[in-house]
Amino acid sequence: MPSSPYNESSKKNVDKLRKKFERAEERYNLSVLDLRNEKGRQRNRLIRENLERYKNEQPVIDSERQLSGKVFYNKVNTSLCLETDMQFKQE
Repeated sequence: MPSSPYNESSKKNVDKLRKKFERAEERYNLSVLDLRNEKGRQRNRLIRENLERYKNEQPVIDSERQLSGKVFYNKVNTSLCLETDMQFKQE
């Protein structure tokens, strides 16, 4: 059975479309990969910035709390309670 020119041109068109699709799919996959990488870089940058800001601001916040008397450490608070209890028992 001889091949018709219509079949040959159809095969060529299908091959062209297949190659075009493969290139488009490859570009799409590369774009998705680039997007994931960029999101990861931005997430890591944000984490580093937050950590740096915490390191810089937290000592100031702790000092302000101590000076305002809002913070009692458990050890100090327990000691004060024990001393108060002992004073009442001695009286």
